[in-house]
Amino acid sequence: MELRKSWRAAPMNVLYKYFSLEYFLDAAAMNGFESIELWGAAPHLYIEACTTADLLRVRRALESRYLRACCLTPESTLYPVNIASGDAVLRRRSLKNMLRSIEVAAELGIPLVQVVSGTGYYNEPIDEAWKWSRDSLETAVRKAESLGLELSLEPLLPYESNLVNSLTSVQRMLEELDTEVLGVHLDTVAMEAAGETLEACLRTLGSRVKHIQLCDGPGGHLAWGDGSLPLDSNLDVLEQHGYQGYLGLEMFDHSYYIDPDQVLKQCADQMRKEGVKPGGGKEHSYE
Repeated sequence: MELRKSWRAAPMNVLYKYFSLEYFLDAAAMNGFESIELWGAAPHLYIEACTTADLLRVRRALESRYLRACCLTPESTLYPVNIASGDAVLRRRSLKNMLRSIEVAAELGIPLVQVVSGTGYYNEPIDEAWKWSRDSLETAVRKAESLGLELSLEPLLPYESNLVNSLTSVQRMLEELDTEVLGVHLDTVAMEAAGETLEACLRTLGSRVKHIQLCDGPGGHLAWGDGSLPLDSNLDVLEQHGYQGYLGLEMFDHSYYIDPDQVLKQCADQMRKEGVKPGGGKEHSYE
């Protein structure tokens, strides 16, 4: 099949959370990928406790395999990290973790950091939690500005957040913060859960979309071919809108963790069938 476009696909290491980071990077390179989306969590990169030596190890592991990390996605939903928490101590700790993630990205030469809104209590009005979320994100924006980085706000699934979980709510947060440093991190699984389409999101958000996680589903973040989402038509939409960013592959499911090599290869093979080369994009180098 003729290639549609040399998008730069970027698998995420969360798929290999029971393997070493180096093992994942070897698998990514072997399957033809040139970029990854770096999941910032233990055991690969524990943001809260990482040292200069840890970051040097990660950087060298990427460089030695000629891989680039296009985005840092710190763990912010599974751990007790919640920038909109009603618990002030937890909220401060969560913000500290977010700010440290931005510093880590700068030290690793990663230009983009994914952020999320956190969530309020589901048995209470969201007004106060929304304010805490907005204030935390505003602090993160100032940090990113000072380091020359960009942030991408990801709308979460309804069971992950009652704050930013739709096109309407992410638009509201963008308008309230009013900064070009903050864009949007789209996820096809979350879009499907919200009853939204990639076409509608791109038409509405335009250049504010900084990153797209193009996974199969529904029912989880699945490898290409394991679900029923319209990946082929989504690729058509990306072409029509002239999307120039990365395609993040955030695949995680308990059934995947034992043999992630097979899952990654399946995804790479399926992408080629759809006319997408796993690698591609502009040449890159580390400074």
